[in-house]
Amino acid sequence: MSDEDYEDPHDSYKVWKNTSKWRPFQLEMLKIDFKHGKLEDIIDNIDIDNIILNDDIDRILLPGINIINYENININKKQLPFYNRLKQILRFPDEPPVDSVAYDLLTWTEFEDINIHFRPQPKLTMKWKKYDISSNADFGVYSDRSIDQIPVEYLMIVEDKRARASIYQNGECQLAGEMLLAAYNRFENIQRDHIVYGIILKGNLIRFYKVIFSELYLQELRKSKYPTITIEPLTYPPQTERALSLNIYEQREKIIKILCVLKQKTEELAIY
Repeated sequence: MSDEDYEDPHDSYKVWKNTSKWRPFQLEMLKIDFKHGKLEDIIDNIDIDNIILNDDIDRILLPGINIINYENININKKQLPFYNRLKQILRFPDEPPVDSVAYDLLTWTEFEDINIHFRPQPKLTMKWKKYDISSNADFGVYSDRSIDQIPVEYLMIVEDKRARASIYQNGECQLAGEMLLAAYNRFENIQRDHIVYGIILKGNLIRFYKVIFSELYLQELRKSKYPTITIEPLTYPPQTERALSLNIYEQREKIIKILCVLKQKTEELAIY
């Protein structure tokens, strides 16, 4: 085989085709470089201590309860489904009910609302150079105004269940692709900078992401060029720190409050 015939296995059409198969190679080619972030990078200057939670939030807040064993406790019947799911994540690490947990988190922080909605496995596509790229995030949040068109996404959620997910940077390679396709599809409608939020839910652990895809960057991809600028998604908590845990009450409360802020932020993007 000549050098001209050789194809890097990470550059194969099969890998490029679906973002769930992306490796660091794809991020390097597309100049996407994750950076450690702070909470304010994700939610701007909003003080989460002043967030007013809705009346039904106790279903997932589970006030004062830490999920540390499998023992049954005296708990409100409305809280029992979410509590049991968190216990199952501890008990069945091979196939935990992460999708049900994500559904509950989005439902009770009101991502299913008048202006925004969420759906499982949104299908997004784009063409770049010789590659037909598609994505299937586990959940995507889209706007009501796009309901009669191809829905455009503002928040992408990846459930990272793979036993050896650390090979692909704990799901970040897939999330980068999902967020890119969300921004690219929105760019097809409105040509400007586009903010996309992301979440990786790995068992009971959560990280939050925010990225701004610039108009110049997206325009270069649209012309099938290699990008000349680097896109830097910000991560909270950063990879140098442990992710937030749904099993610990104080951290679960923080997660829920961050989700409430992201609900507000995505709604603002959706009606802008």
